[in-house]
Amino acid sequence: LGGRVAEQIIFNDISTGASNDIQRATETARKMVTVYGMSEELGTIHFGSNHGSDEVFLGRDFGSTPNYSESTAAKIDAEIKKIINNAYNLAYTTIEKYRDKLDFVTEFLLKYEIMDDEQFALAMKDGVTMEEVEALVTEKKRRSEEENKKRAQKLADEKKKAGGISARSNP
Repeated sequence: LGGRVAEQIIFNDISTGASNDIQRATETARKMVTVYGMSEELGTIHFGSNHGSDEVFLGRDFGSTPNYSESTAAKIDAEIKKIINNAYNLAYTTIEKYRDKLDFVTEFLLKYEIMDDEQFALAMKDGVTMEEVEALVTEKKRRSEEENKKRAQKLADEKKKAGGISARSNP
């Protein structure tokens, strides 16, 4: 839910961009409650069929009925809502706490468009400067160019060697 929370914090508005995040969070919360028994209210009971999460897509949902009552269904929905609300609040608190890191990463991405795991890990350290992360970008680029030169030289040497062998074999 971090993307949706970030939109709310940064833009004081919510777009449709985080809809997949909400869908996935809801599916995870539903499985926590109905499959994994991670609900204090409902306990360690499996609710639903064994057909998996593709029931509606496969047309199985239309002819089947749940193996629990409407009141249990309402409790399941309430537990899912509780989990989502708690997750949303945790995401909100975390993003507010680390807003400076969010802004730092945003600034970097606006300039470079991508950030790898090593750059991200460095950016998350306290007191790191943009210059330090940019130095890592420069160093990685230098290493990549060096490796490319070595590969090109090795390929050229192999071609030269292969060309010399075939020239000698033809009298």
